[in-house]
Amino acid sequence: MSEEYGIAILDQEGDYIVKPFFSDIPKISKLIIICDAKTEYKNAKQKISDFLRLKNIKPEFVEIKDVSNFFQIFLVLQKICKTKSDPTWVNISCGSGIGVSALTIHAYNQDILMVVYDKYMDSTAVINVKKLKKIDIYNKRYIQIMREISAKAKTIEELSVSLNITDSAVSRRLKNLLALGIVTRNGIGTRNYPFVHSLNEFGRLLLG
Repeated sequence: MSEEYGIAILDQEGDYIVKPFFSDIPKISKLIIICDAKTEYKNAKQKISDFLRLKNIKPEFVEIKDVSNFFQIFLVLQKICKTKSDPTWVNISCGSGIGVSALTIHAYNQDILMVVYDKYMDSTAVINVKKLKKIDIYNKRYIQIMREISAKAKTIEELSVSLNITDSAVSRRLKNLLALGIVTRNGIGTRNYPFVHSLNEFGRLLLG
């Protein structure tokens, strides 16, 4: 059985390596941290190691010559994944812009989950690349729903009738649109007060 592990790039402080663990992200037993061999990270490494061990996660530091070099990051990622199989997720919250780009491209190509911490919102998002690739909002089935709820909020049952498709099909499509932040849902989901769905401002922009 392959080991559940994550990958991150170490910046000067290392705070954004730690922050996502305060959210609901997939569990791992090891975190591989790519760092610059030329830079002294003693305090940050110790801080991260102490935190991860409290979480029963083994830290592993991989030093490369330059963490601002796209090709070095990208190639070491390929080496790690070839040796250990793909990681559970990669953290794209920290490191240089070039390094994060290498992580993002590799994760997208390999359908690896991406974890990103937003310092302004103090929240962490998990991006499911495989699911994202399957969602084409400009496909007829999504456009129909978006148009239906652009003028008036509707329930799943109302959409099912107007579009002549099953409740379960409507529910699946709405779930994807909700995950992308295109649709807003209100209500409490009971028989008397069912969920109603409307197209938000971002959704309207995409609909054109």
